[in-house]
Amino acid sequence: MLSVSAAGLGVFLEAWPRLSDMLRLIGAAYLVWLGLKSWRAKAGAVDVRDESGAAQSTRRLTLFRNGFLVASSNPKAILFAAALLPQFIDAGRPVLPQFAVLVSTFAVIEVSWYAVYAGLGDRLKSASVALFNRLTGGIFVGFGAMMALVRH
Repeated sequence: MLSVSAAGLGVFLEAWPRLSDMLRLIGAAYLVWLGLKSWRAKAGAVDVRDESGAAQSTRRLTLFRNGFLVASSNPKAILFAAALLPQFIDAGRPVLPQFAVLVSTFAVIEVSWYAVYAGLGDRLKSASVALFNRLTGGIFVGFGAMMALVRH
């Protein structure tokens, strides 16, 4: 999200509100789809390995793609990043290295929290996972509906 914003998408979203609305509606539909998928998911762990124990690169790419689509289709978060990042940029110095430091720092913090979430999720029992899937599915559908209905 920060990389997309640093690359200038935030400027486009501010200049062309229709693009922002289009991304918002696409993001809303995607959240509803993810919510329904989560609601119907079986209470099993996500396995990215096949029977031999080898990593399935296509499964990992699918997970990465899904995460990227969720983050990059959120225009409000991109605009937030576009408003936040310039406050930490010194215009008298090269901009790209500064963005690289900011984005890298944010990525380390985010990945650390994802590791915490993954560790906690690994400890859930099957019944808890089913409840968690329904809860997060409902939340995603709710967020998707709110994104679709909210006008700025």
